[in-house]
Amino acid sequence: MVCIRCKMLVKSELEKLGLNYVSVELGEAEIDETPSKEQLDQLNMILKNN
Repeated sequence: MVCIRCKMLVKSELEKLGLNYVSVELGEAEIDETPSKEQLDQLNMILKNN
């Protein structure tokens, strides 16, 4: 089972970083474009903190 709140958090954070997602599932997110290193670093930090 995947927590709906967890998926909502990931979707929200991707949007804040300007990344358009196709889908968000357990352990993976499919996005339309290649994220920059800065975007990946920020997303990594946010996810670890949550």
